[in-house]
Amino acid sequence: FFGTYYRVTFYAKSLIPSIHGKAYIYKENKLTRLGELTERLKKDIEKRLGEGTVVKQITQSTAVNENELDQSIVYIQVTYVTPHFTLDEIKFRMSEYSRNTNASTFAFETPFTLTGEAYGSLKEQCKRVTRMWVEESFPSLRKRLPIARYEITELNPTQNACAVIKTQTDRLRAQLSLFFPNLNELQMLLQGVVKPTVNEGPTAIAKAFLGASATSSPGEKKVQEQNRQELARNLANLANACNEAIARSETLIRSNNTKLAMLPFHEELKKGYIEMEQNFRDLGVM
Repeated sequence: FFGTYYRVTFYAKSLIPSIHGKAYIYKENKLTRLGELTERLKKDIEKRLGEGTVVKQITQSTAVNENELDQSIVYIQVTYVTPHFTLDEIKFRMSEYSRNTNASTFAFETPFTLTGEAYGSLKEQCKRVTRMWVEESFPSLRKRLPIARYEITELNPTQNACAVIKTQTDRLRAQLSLFFPNLNELQMLLQGVVKPTVNEGPTAIAKAFLGASATSSPGEKKVQEQNRQELARNLANLANACNEAIARSETLIRSNNTKLAMLPFHEELKKGYIEMEQNFRDLGVM
């Protein structure tokens, strides 16, 4: 029932005009990787057109310039996407089952900078969010559904930072709104905020845009006061959500003897939160 989703676009103006420029959302087995789907599609096309047919993959997820394509080649563009929900929908789609039911909107993100690189510093990092709507919804009797509409939004560095913080806050709030929050999920969300191990966390974002070093950059000539205030509000909201999540987690742990083993990690999260809160105070966020 649960699946992995991909956007697949075909470019074959001369060889297969009927699918040229057509884009679909494919629902695959949850364990299906992008490379596996790509190879299967290549084999299907080769079987349809005969041996010797050249099929190439377009690895970039950005818009394709068809004038640069070889008309004797079939191109397929495969991009991993995820179901996309509004902030109100997220509250009612906490389970994997609900996130895979009546799924009709999908999205993927493309990082970029104004200097041409995909990735840059926090003050250079922009993001392009591509949302897609299919004609029906998954689950479906069909393995793929045609994309009916696109919407592309570009975020400058400050807007991107605000979006990151708002997403973290919304996910915490969604868990806290439940009568019985998932303790494991709550701790995982807290860890991503107060003790990030992969991406730069809220403290780094606050220092980059609100600290003394918040100067002009190629990605944004200056941080406008209105944007600074919005970011500060989002950071304060995140801190409040973390504070509630810390308290709720401790209550859940101490009220259940089988959860006491999670207490040491909880204490580490609490220390991380206190440190983050102090940094926010030093920057005038709270």
